[in-house]
Amino acid sequence: MDKQEMAAEAVRAAPPVGVAGISLAGVALADWVLIATLIYTVVQIGFVAQKWHTHRRQNAAPFQGGASDE
Repeated sequence: MDKQEMAAEAVRAAPPVGVAGISLAGVALADWVLIATLIYTVVQIGFVAQKWHTHRRQNAAPFQGGASDE
């Protein structure tokens, strides 16, 4: 078995091994799903807020300093 095949097998085994490890650590899988969902939601809110902020700054830039241009 070469290194590439071994890496592929490790990737396939990672989810079940991770679930078993988490369960043995005393944290229920449902709790981990809840935590992961919360993290995902916060990250998505951050991306959208950053996108809105960038869009707002780009659209407001030509209008800033209009009185000093005259």
